[in-house]
Amino acid sequence: DFNGLTIGLFFAHASASDPILHVDNLVRRYNELNADGHKLEIVYIPTGQSEKNETNEVNEVSIAFTKMPWKLLKPTQLDLITTLECVYSVDDTPSLILLSGDGHVLVEEGGLHALMNVPLEGLRAYEAQRAQQKEQLAALEARMRDDSVEDKLALWSSCGAGSGSGSGHGRGLATV
Repeated sequence: DFNGLTIGLFFAHASASDPILHVDNLVRRYNELNADGHKLEIVYIPTGQSEKNETNEVNEVSIAFTKMPWKLLKPTQLDLITTLECVYSVDDTPSLILLSGDGHVLVEEGGLHALMNVPLEGLRAYEAQRAQQKEQLAALEARMRDDSVEDKLALWSSCGAGSGSGSGHGRGLATV
């Protein structure tokens, strides 16, 4: 039964120390949430593998995995790992993609932060707020590219940055 389930796809470079730094906190949060009756499953997906080192499974991943109470894709599952990296546009690791039980993306960027700080039932609202902020930032960036210098200075001033009152911020902008 996947109803109410949250799935985490934890992408981390297999030979880096970064995943090991996150594992303890992630294990603690995973255990807390499941002990409180939440349904959370995590799948560790080792990244940065090549066909040359597929057989070298006794490495930091194996050591870190002994602490992880969840599933692991084996480095030998290179096709599946590559497909998941492509589907979820994973460029940076470690990265945690959070999905609902029906496979919808709840949090695509910042999943580690979200899991540690946002209640599971608030993940959809969290991602919607982040998406809205990204849209607003993109609109502001587009406006800044398109506006004249005078319009940019007016926008800068309307944000309080162009006042030049004592703090040193915006000093000299009015004389441009």
